[in-house]
Amino acid sequence: MKTFDVLLRVSDKNLSTVLACLAGAADLIKVEASAEPVSEPEGPRSRYLNGKKDKGIHGETLVLKVLVDRAVHTAADLQKAFEANGFAPHSYSASVSRLVKAGKVQRVGDKLYALSAATALKAANLEAARRGA
Repeated sequence: MKTFDVLLRVSDKNLSTVLACLAGAADLIKVEASAEPVSEPEGPRSRYLNGKKDKGIHGETLVLKVLVDRAVHTAADLQKAFEANGFAPHSYSASVSRLVKAGKVQRVGDKLYALSAATALKAANLEAARRGA
């Protein structure tokens, strides 16, 4: 059987993982600190819209903020709001879908959305409490 000597350079974060993978499959000869810093791997990086990931508001919160006036809104209304807040315009769809599934938003027609009755009632109560405070 042929054997090979393999030289690896790994970061301190990954050393234990690499050693665990080698257990039973190889004889560990030596581990020593490298004089050269470990560079970050090249490869695909997360893409952020407008250069930032945190937009200051969550997509579902933005949908509720648009719908809080208790009127029926179109998909175009939501797209404009998302774009104005640094999101991709069509990313409203996933947020609306989650809210519909949770029962907070109703789909009242083709690409038409409104707050559900329960959510609208909560919004009205919160608004009344703010005015009274």
